Amino acid sequence: MSIILRRKILTSILSRVLFALIFSVPTVFDMNAFVNLYYLNLMFVAAYGVITSMFSDCFHCKH
Repeated sequence: MSIILRRKILTSILSRVLFALIFSVPTVFDMNAFVNLYYLNLMFVAAYGVITSMFSDCFHCKH
């Protein structure tokens, strides 16, 4: 279970970085915009992606 959790967290980190890079590049690269997008995405990815995925895995294993 801990390996799965590590993979989910690593995937969420990579997706946050890619999201922030993609949406901060169309304008002149601004580090503040990158950091803001990274932390905004952190809330959504951590709350929805990792936690919901863990519940889904637990529910799927039980049934």
